[in-house]
Amino acid sequence: MAGAMTLLGTAMKHAMQLGLIYRNPVEAVKRVKVVRRDFQVWESSEVHQLIGAVLEDHLYGLVYLALTTVLRRGELCGLRWTDIQRGVIHIQQNCVLVGNTATLTTPKTKASRRRIPLPPDTINALRLHRERQAQERDAAGDAWEEHGLVFPTSVGTVYHRRNLLWDWYVLLDTASVRRIRIHDIRHTCASLAIYQGLDPKVLADRMGHSRASISLDIYGHVFEEQRERAALSLSTLTARADRDSDPLAP
Repeated sequence: MAGAMTLLGTAMKHAMQLGLIYRNPVEAVKRVKVVRRDFQVWESSEVHQLIGAVLEDHLYGLVYLALTTVLRRGELCGLRWTDIQRGVIHIQQNCVLVGNTATLTTPKTKASRRRIPLPPDTINALRLHRERQAQERDAAGDAWEEHGLVFPTSVGTVYHRRNLLWDWYVLLDTASVRRIRIHDIRHTCASLAIYQGLDPKVLADRMGHSRASISLDIYGHVFEEQRERAALSLSTLTARADRDSDPLAP
């Protein structure tokens, strides 16, 4: 919204310079402050609980990938098998709603078109998912529509984002895991990565943010907690040096 107002204001200012209008109507519009919606994140124990509970579910691969790559919901629905090459995901398309129709488009920004290396456990989860997808394809028979998608519907078509959200909440209730939005998986992964010491610039690149400052703005409270954990006492800082100097120390 703010970007649209800025663009419109610039256009009106140019129209004034050309003498087409005598005042800029955008200047009279009161800017509405956008309130950032709070997000929820899971604890590590909740992540493990969900993964263990959905091992046999058709969403297992999607959940595992989301938890280890911070992909957006539209990026998950638009991902193709050809976008995964030698253990690296190349984000090249996104699923958006046009009216109520799930439509595949190219990412809007350069930062969104990114490469995401996959860890070995995620690659194994995707291999298992691909095997199950082959079984679904055989079961669907002539009803299957091949689009090369990693996470299609049971007949190969684009997974409608709202249908995914519905299936997601059913999955959480079945697994007895606290309800959070699918988008909050992205926040969970990012927050856990910060706790593990991931650099803000690396996190921004992985999430598709154009600047590290965006990640810092969103996850500032998490980084602050990390800073507090870095406030180590002198005895803690020198503990290893003291231990190394003692040949009998464990």
